[in-house]
Amino acid sequence: MNTIQIIGLGVGGIEDLSLKAYKAIMEKIPTYLRTERHPIVKELEYNGIEYSSFDSYFEKIDEFDKVFEKIVKKIVAELKKYGKINYCIPGSSHVGDMVTKKLLEDYKDTINIVLIDGESFLSKCIKLSGYSDYKNIKVIDPNDMDEFSIDTNSANFITQVDSKALASEVKIKLMESYSEDCEVLQIDALDNFAVKMPLYSIDQKNNYGFSTYFCIFPIEKYKIKVYNIDNLCRIVKHLRGPEGCPWDIKQTHESCKDNILEEAQELIQAIDNEDIDNMCEELGDVLLQVIFHSEMASEEGYFNISNVITQLCEKLIRRHPHVFGEETANSPEQALEAWKRAKEKEKNLHSIEEKLNN
Repeated sequence: MNTIQIIGLGVGGIEDLSLKAYKAIMEKIPTYLRTERHPIVKELEYNGIEYSSFDSYFEKIDEFDKVFEKIVKKIVAELKKYGKINYCIPGSSHVGDMVTKKLLEDYKDTINIVLIDGESFLSKCIKLSGYSDYKNIKVIDPNDMDEFSIDTNSANFITQVDSKALASEVKIKLMESYSEDCEVLQIDALDNFAVKMPLYSIDQKNNYGFSTYFCIFPIEKYKIKVYNIDNLCRIVKHLRGPEGCPWDIKQTHESCKDNILEEAQELIQAIDNEDIDNMCEELGDVLLQVIFHSEMASEEGYFNISNVITQLCEKLIRRHPHVFGEETANSPEQALEAWKRAKEKEKNLHSIEEKLNN
């Protein structure tokens, strides 16, 4: 079986390589680099290691998926030709390289794939940032970034912002959750620097590349611009806690029943009045009832908000077989029928389970 050694070059020079990686490179078998932009390249040349890089692929082809497919085809062809080759990537061989991912997914049974690790870009960027709470870190791919990606309670590390255009897109999305003058760190693992700047200026630089990361530290609880569901759950938990609100602490499921009806009626009134601003507020009040009851149930050991959300998500998936399953629905009427069939199926299953249990 042909063998490919996928070598993580880490983020430093040849002296930072693991012994295993150093020996693999020094075998002097055909060697291919994802990119020549790495401190170790000069060392390879100095040691007489010949190599080819895939930089031209990234320069000539706009779509990354097509680049990765072409690289994979090239690597497979070279393996057939030579039997054993090295494929070297910056950082870790286990993190972030789509070519490695495709090889492991599509060729693990026909090619002997040996992963030789190096320090990851993320690890180096965390060190350069000076952030020490490793339990409170979120890693975000800027190409898949949306309003649900950002967590203002965590240190957000946005990876591989490799162009000014991508930096502009990142800035716009971040400004939905942070003020424009919020402090951001621009970090480069290869160039070994971390520079502070206001959020509004992150797309005004010229030095972007695959080793460019941005980091925003957590915001103090009461200075957050956009809160999330975790913030709400923690606030309610605090209100019900020893140092919380005496009125909130006293409440029970029974005492809060009328609140649910009252908030729902106020929401309906806002909808009838087409009062969008009030709708937003009233939806929040309805949501508070869900969180509040879930917190009380959690204190009693019955269920928590995660259980509520999980059951709801599972139900939505089951009740939409025309979206998440094999059924089809081309009109609202067909979709409703699919929902009813799924609901009836659930009822029948519950009925059978009850009979078996009895």
